[in-house]
Amino acid sequence: MKPILSICIPTYNRKQRLLELLELIREYNVNKIPILVFDNASTDGTQKSLQSYVERGEIIYFRNEKNLGHDGNYLRMIEEGRKYAQYSLWLGDDDRITADFFIDIPKKLAEDMPELLVLNSQGYTNSFVRRNVKKVLKASKFLKMRFSLPNSYDIHYINEQAFFANFFDKLSFGVVVVNNDLLNVEKAKRYQGTYHLYSGAIWEMLDEQNDKNGKINVCVTAKPYIIWGKGSKSYARDMENVCRGIGYWMSLLPTSLQSEVYCVTKDMVAGKAYGADTKYIWEEYVKNLKENNEAIYNKNFT
Repeated sequence: MKPILSICIPTYNRKQRLLELLELIREYNVNKIPILVFDNASTDGTQKSLQSYVERGEIIYFRNEKNLGHDGNYLRMIEEGRKYAQYSLWLGDDDRITADFFIDIPKKLAEDMPELLVLNSQGYTNSFVRRNVKKVLKASKFLKMRFSLPNSYDIHYINEQAFFANFFDKLSFGVVVVNNDLLNVEKAKRYQGTYHLYSGAIWEMLDEQNDKNGKINVCVTAKPYIIWGKGSKSYARDMENVCRGIGYWMSLLPTSLQSEVYCVTKDMVAGKAYGADTKYIWEEYVKNLKENNEAIYNKNFT
């Protein structure tokens, strides 16, 4: 029988941050939750530095022979991670995790059996992160999103559209615990190249469950369990691609969500939520929607 929970950590050339995280996990992981590390062909000595963790049985280590790209490594994480536990936390290699996570979350998963558990978090933004995020987005709103979740009570969502409208931009990597048994790997593959494959996989899973049950079971914690990372040069390089992939990713989301997506993208344009990139995101959404779903495009744009 598989354990109820594992932690999956994709990484690339952030050896020091990763080692700091693993040392923290060593201290807190009293219930021996499996820790899986997915190394995207790092060239900074990550493999050698992890050897002692592997030998002690503290991590399960996967190394790609070549760099598979942002989404490629996430896809491997999804494919392999589902073999080791019923649920997985997808955790950033530069993020931090609280000791309470290892006590509280396995119990919460066993009690509620959700499709998705969203962890509240605390934002750690040093000047490097503020400068580079702001340079790409040219908007302070993004910085203030760290983290606009409830802070006084847990909430459960059963309505897919309502959950999307409130959380489409809040399922950041590092704060989601997913039900591995419900993930559809083939549907996730269509999001390669968007820089949001992991998020596409989540919404496809929720959409399938909504079709099957007429509702979804999602829990959002009031208590923060994640401390967002400090950022790095590799973070800055990825950030532009992540932001620019938003329109492409949205155009591929399930048909049942497209009415909400359309409203969200209109609001983004009207409110200039993503600064100078707003027009680009909107244009990418419209272009890719036309290519991938003529019916929705014709309904909204013609």
